Amino acid sequence: MAEASIKRIAELAGVSSATVSRCLDPRHSSSVLEKKRTKILGIQKKLGYETNVFARKLRRKCTETITLVLPLSVFENPAYPDFSGHNTKLFFEIIKGVTMEAQKCGYDIKMLPLFDDSPETLKNAVAKAGFPYSDGVILAGIHELEKLHSAIKEKQIPVIVAGTHIAEMNNITQVASNPQSAIDEALKHLYKKGHRKIAFAAPEKVNAVNEENSSIVQRFTLFRNTLMNLNTYNEKLILAFEDEISVRKWLAENYKKLPFTALLCCNDAMAFRFIRELEALNLSVPKDLAIIGYDNNSVYTEENGLSTVAIPHYEIGSEALKAIVQMIETKRDINGNIILPAKFIKGKTS
Repeated sequence: MAEASIKRIAELAGVSSATVSRCLDPRHSSSVLEKKRTKILGIQKKLGYETNVFARKLRRKCTETITLVLPLSVFENPAYPDFSGHNTKLFFEIIKGVTMEAQKCGYDIKMLPLFDDSPETLKNAVAKAGFPYSDGVILAGIHELEKLHSAIKEKQIPVIVAGTHIAEMNNITQVASNPQSAIDEALKHLYKKGHRKIAFAAPEKVNAVNEENSSIVQRFTLFRNTLMNLNTYNEKLILAFEDEISVRKWLAENYKKLPFTALLCCNDAMAFRFIRELEALNLSVPKDLAIIGYDNNSVYTEENGLSTVAIPHYEIGSEALKAIVQMIETKRDINGNIILPAKFIKGKTS
């Protein structure tokens, strides 16, 4: 019996060796007609032929691997109610989107946590980008983003940013979400319900005008712009809460006469805490206070009917993977950003 090989499979299937190669390569198997693919895979199984993945990678000088760079905080305290909005669950949704799409495209994912933003750590991250480590890099949630991006791009390695908000960065392709229409819808929903005193709550350590947390800045800016268009913006109704204790203390002092009737929180963790503290004071949501969260974090929304501005974290990861694969396989950059819409989910709390 002739030795099993791509050439032998091609002869038995009545196709070219190139067609067999495409069929056995998970990244390109979908380009082969289903009838031919079924026949080729059947012959492969009958002959017991195993694809030499390592030889294929060396021949093409590729790794079929993509590096996903993440901050170390992603792997810590996954369910901790972090008012800064950097809840691990949201990053896991991005990771899930990346990895699920990678499986479809025939790529492996290598996660690289950054322990800090020191020059040495960033240098090490850059050194691990490109052959023989990976074919491209996705950056998510990294503070020293522009430095790292520039250094990787200088090595002519495909690199893209997966972010939950649009950041002002030059020459950096981003996959992000634009929540403008969703925030408009959320606030107009409150307005139609008769609310004219609408507050915004953000963490004290990254308050609404602190540029160190640009996602909070963006959320506040969109909130302010929409309310200004509705002639209901009140600067005195911008609140800061560092943690759940500060929420409890503020409500204990103000619950008898709340200075607002509706509240948009900068994330779902804060919205959830407000709801629980109000319940403890025998106040009703939304009767006594309408509340809308932000992110659609299932840790807080699944069982509570929380109204929220839903950011498509999973889709951001998925689209980032598609984009980096396109850049790798076409050897061309993507012009412009890939912006996904957010949506307002009207729950029981507004």
